[in-house]
Amino acid sequence: MFENGEIRPINTQGVVTNKGGITIFTPQKGNRAIITQVNINDSTAYTISLYRKSALTGKEILLYRLGLSGGDIIDDGIGYVLSEGDSLYLVANVGSANWSVEGFEYEKNCLNIPTA
Repeated sequence: MFENGEIRPINTQGVVTNKGGITIFTPQKGNRAIITQVNINDSTAYTISLYRKSALTGKEILLYRLGLSGGDIIDDGIGYVLSEGDSLYLVANVGSANWSVEGFEYEKNCLNIPTA
């Protein structure tokens, strides 16, 4: 659990295979996150999606889905704010995809919110 006002860096990476997709990042319960960098590299087709959990029903709602062709690379440094329940989900349609996510995670009541 985070201490009151604590800000932690996010630096996670891995590989997803076509045997199923994985959530590459979701904030811990009670937290928010600022994603500052997303990198995905794959020689075959893959799809990245962003889901938001509904406060009313608890169901995941698809906000966007981006399908890319083999050899396309995501190197996005714009900065995204993810709330509790939001998740980035990655599927490698064939083979595998390398991914990394960087940013900051913090409690909802954090007074000094990090900037992207």
